[in-house]
Amino acid sequence: MVVTIGRNTQRVRAIDRALVGGDARLQGRLCLTLYHGVAPLVLSHLAEFRARYPDIDLELMITTEVRDLAARQADIAVRGTAAPPEHLIGYKVADFQHGIYTSPAYEARAPSAPEVVLWRDELELPDWVGEHCPGARVALRVDDVETMALALRAGLGRARLPCWVADREPGLLRLPAALPPSAFGLWILLHADLRASARVRACRDFLIQILGDQRALLGGARSTWLA
Repeated sequence: MVVTIGRNTQRVRAIDRALVGGDARLQGRLCLTLYHGVAPLVLSHLAEFRARYPDIDLELMITTEVRDLAARQADIAVRGTAAPPEHLIGYKVADFQHGIYTSPAYEARAPSAPEVVLWRDELELPDWVGEHCPGARVALRVDDVETMALALRAGLGRARLPCWVADREPGLLRLPAALPPSAFGLWILLHADLRASARVRACRDFLIQILGDQRALLGGARSTWLA
């Protein structure tokens, strides 16, 4: 019984994707999922998308959770990944670059030992701390990239951040520290069954355009460096 229900669910999903995938109209529901750090790069351009395609009923989910594109929990996903799943069609927009960032408020404090802000699951000091902030103490652990950037602005310490997050934050300064290139890049992902859908293609091409125009930010070419 469980196997039968599972197969029936897969058939229903496949039919749903086939219907959407064959839709040549620039109208109807379209669900886009972004994760938190990417949202500002897209939201500032959505008015232009709405002006171009007023009949597309756009839904936006901001989440770090993985959405099942096969089940149409979302139609298009913008995610940071080293390589997309094989069953999805992926369009790589740019490679990521990271840097070690600080703030004038923290540097003015000049603590006796460096202080760092880490991810919540980093129970041991990562390599960059030992190399660039030896003897550091952990000031704070967080679970969100924008919270990490805000913690730096508040003068809590130094942190390794994606350049495209930190370089948008007023007052954050990048240390002249060389970090290994990131294996991750920014990808636009969709299910193969939806690639012929007119509204999915329109949104995909729009995202490729606006995010491609921000490659300098994504690649760390817009940093303000600590003197």
